[in-house]
Amino acid sequence: MCKSNSITNNVLYNISSLPGFGGHAGITAFFVDSLIISHNHIQVTAYNGINLGWGWSNFASSTTCKNNQVNANRLVDTLNRLHDSGAIYTIGQMPGTTINQNYVKGIPPATSGPTYGLHNDEGSAYITENDNVLDISKDVKYTINCEDYGAKHDLTILRTYATVNKMGVKPPNSVIDTPVVVSDNVWPLTQYQACVSSGVQDAYRGLIPESVLPAADYVFPASVSVATGTASIEIRSSGASSNAVWLAPAGTTQFTPGPTMTKAAGTATSIAVPASPGSYKLSIVNAQGTKLGESAALVRVK
Repeated sequence: MCKSNSITNNVLYNISSLPGFGGHAGITAFFVDSLIISHNHIQVTAYNGINLGWGWSNFASSTTCKNNQVNANRLVDTLNRLHDSGAIYTIGQMPGTTINQNYVKGIPPATSGPTYGLHNDEGSAYITENDNVLDISKDVKYTINCEDYGAKHDLTILRTYATVNKMGVKPPNSVIDTPVVVSDNVWPLTQYQACVSSGVQDAYRGLIPESVLPAADYVFPASVSVATGTASIEIRSSGASSNAVWLAPAGTTQFTPGPTMTKAAGTATSIAVPASPGSYKLSIVNAQGTKLGESAALVRVK
């Protein structure tokens, strides 16, 4: 049995793209003990991003699969070909397992089959699944498929923030919060911080090609809503001390510090929030003053 292994700081892109291999996940682990799956960037998969466990409810007294951690991963555009799954999938019981603070971005609508943000399949039990952020289609079948079916039980799922709330009946002995809906995916600060902390850590950012994740979207990976007067927000380093990082109105090409523009060093991991209410994008500017890119995400100051 595999025990005490770690799968961390990997970039997995375009998984199972060849015909005949559509059922493979980015990361698959069956009967494992004390496995850590953390800080991975998984983008574009035919099926789910992370697949953990085995056995459905056929081994109700088994504690072989246990004490695993699936935390702080970023999963982007999974379920491109197959359905009836989620970005992270569990099957069978696994005492002591945590699935926390993962950022899921892009689950398709349930048009060709059921889709879910997360999927606790048959027999899933003794799992803690807290503080996940799910930026998914409003037309999924379930936000989290953890409904009372297939002998699921003893699930703890708290503080889920998602773009939609579609949940089934709770399974026995389970504590499951109703997801907090943020339909426009402009997250509160705490959930934004989970998004920023997800995926590969800064020391491994060179693993992600610019064609997969533009630099501005690496530095500022999710939208956030903050109150006027908020001092600063966390960001990722742009990787180059010669760069400057700006928060400014969308489309800005000339940058000057003021109430609607703030500046940070290229390797900074935080940036001041503009004083004036409004919406701002993050731009990276090189030493010659050339704008290298603008984020898809925004800061909403209100």
